[in-house]
Amino acid sequence: FMLRIWNLAILDPYTDEYAHLLAAKQYLETGSFDYIRANLVTYMVAFSYWLGSASSFHEYVFWGRVPGVIFGALTVIPLYFLAKKISKPIGIITALLWATSPWAIGVAKSIREYAFYPLIILTALLLTIILIQHILHYTKRNKWKIISLSVVIVSFFFYALFIDKSSTLKIGALIIFSAVT
Repeated sequence: FMLRIWNLAILDPYTDEYAHLLAAKQYLETGSFDYIRANLVTYMVAFSYWLGSASSFHEYVFWGRVPGVIFGALTVIPLYFLAKKISKPIGIITALLWATSPWAIGVAKSIREYAFYPLIILTALLLTIILIQHILHYTKRNKWKIISLSVVIVSFFFYALFIDKSSTLKIGALIIFSAVT
């Protein structure tokens, strides 16, 4: 988290970030926005603006990037558990590599879906693997876990394929489908 939050607003936003910055500000002012790509990002940025009481351009940039930092930092959790399925040392090394990767740090400092989706996709993949394990080792005790995990995973696919149609999150659905088959 510290590697991602440090000097967060030192660079001006680039072209694509302005779309989310403006859409989030518009959402807080009017309750709606026109930008249709990666709505989840815009909603998270708007929530961050509200939480941080952003009022200046610098504050909008800083608070707009905070959700990506949080999502990027939290990505180590599903990465660790996925890699731990190979071995615990592999899980630790994988999490450490993500935590210190210059690419992962740089992406987390941007207001784009690329900062959000690794956490979402890897969590959905981890939950899918857990679901399959519960189905393969079915007991009546696992019934509600199977139902709960199924609802979460179906929600992910539904959002990726039908709600946020212009987003790259649908690639995550393809990754999960490929990994499971």
